[in-house]
Amino acid sequence: MIYPSLEPKTPLTVTFYLPSNKLPGVKVGQKIRYAVNQDLPKPMVINGEIIKIDAVSTEMKTGNYFKIVASIPRQNKNTIKNIRYGSQGKVIVITGKKTWFNYFKDKLLDK
Repeated sequence: MIYPSLEPKTPLTVTFYLPSNKLPGVKVGQKIRYAVNQDLPKPMVINGEIIKIDAVSTEMKTGNYFKIVASIPRQNKNTIKNIRYGSQGKVIVITGKKTWFNYFKDKLLDK
């Protein structure tokens, strides 16, 4: 199969599966971080946004999972040259934001 060349204007998508017990609180429009598994001197992390969540779960050997698709905005040339079709990595869904000060304040006050 022949794939088109990746360029900064090429739209990128990330597809991943989330266990059904982790789905509450995840919704379209939430931000994600995709860490690409490559042999690079510094790990490459790309930000994106969830654009689609399947309405019905997919049954697998280890349980039921929901398919989620996220869009990644245009990237610079240095990032694109390290991306390959079929790249695998780790996806983190950002469910909330907190400043470092508030994080440590909550830790100290045991909240």
